[in-house]
Amino acid sequence: IIDSSAGYYEFGNYVVDASELRANYDGDEQIAAIFSMVELPLSKKLKFVGGLRFETTQIDVVTQDPDYEEGNLDDNDVLPSASLIYRLSDNMNLRGAFGRTLARPTFRELAPFPSWDFANGFFFIGNTALKRSLIDNFDIRWEWFSNPGEILATSLFYKKFENPIERAIKNDNGEIQYQNVDEAIVYGAEFEIRKKLNILHSTLSDFSWGANLSLIHSEVDIPQDELLIIRAYDPDADDTRPLQGQSPYILNIDLTYNNTDTKTLASVTYNVFGERLSEVSLGGTPDIYEQPRPILNFIFNQSIMGNISLKASAKNILDSPMKKIHEFKGGEYIYHEYQTGRSITLGLSYELQ
Repeated sequence: IIDSSAGYYEFGNYVVDASELRANYDGDEQIAAIFSMVELPLSKKLKFVGGLRFETTQIDVVTQDPDYEEGNLDDNDVLPSASLIYRLSDNMNLRGAFGRTLARPTFRELAPFPSWDFANGFFFIGNTALKRSLIDNFDIRWEWFSNPGEILATSLFYKKFENPIERAIKNDNGEIQYQNVDEAIVYGAEFEIRKKLNILHSTLSDFSWGANLSLIHSEVDIPQDELLIIRAYDPDADDTRPLQGQSPYILNIDLTYNNTDTKTLASVTYNVFGERLSEVSLGGTPDIYEQPRPILNFIFNQSIMGNISLKASAKNILDSPMKKIHEFKGGEYIYHEYQTGRSITLGLSYELQ
């Protein structure tokens, strides 16, 4: 109770147990697998590594309300993999690989009932018709280990998804549901470097820096019934869109100081991703996109007095907002925005031997 001076009670935020039978469910997941692999030298410079994995999956989700149907997943999957590694020199390789992987829905995504997301302000609806996703992965990679602890590499990759799972707005009430689309493709390039800074000066031998950049294109065919509604509002609308949750670029940079004599470790890391599709909207409503959010972290670890270590960290130093928007006719409309805050920790640890 915030105030009662005016003759009536003024209540603040409070939580009560308003659960119903439908809001309680039992989930059971059983996964069994068997696999075999082989590593076979084909020549002095060429090596083959391959394998085959067989997985069985049984997921059952049942609410305590008998009026709701069960959520089930029952699959048997063969997951092959194969790679060729060609040694260009003693410290340089060329790799080509194929592998099939899968992604399963979670209990909550299958659970057949609506629930209120208190923080984000929408109803989340489970989907008993969800299927697992199958992904065929192809990539080729060149890598050069110039010195111990250093690498220069570049990769090209292609992924084909069958039944990818996407987060979508289900209806005009703003209910959210995970749904399958028929297929998607993702392809791009990745660049990686890690170098010690003694190449600049001998006094920098304890410093190293690294970076990783991925450039990605993703594409999903918009279902025909949805496309008809969209083109009623925008006749020139494209018949494809990005895969939900996939950024067009991802950048990671770090600078590390590691002195083994003084047992000092310090690292600064920076991460940012490109604008990505967050929720697929209903009909002609513009889709919701999560905006880039740079993240800067710092960690420090100093060993003192043998088994005692001093640890400190500062996370999310920039405190960039988590922001989702609609774009319509050149205007930006905020769907959701908040900041998570900075986190600073300091502690001592003692290691038992």
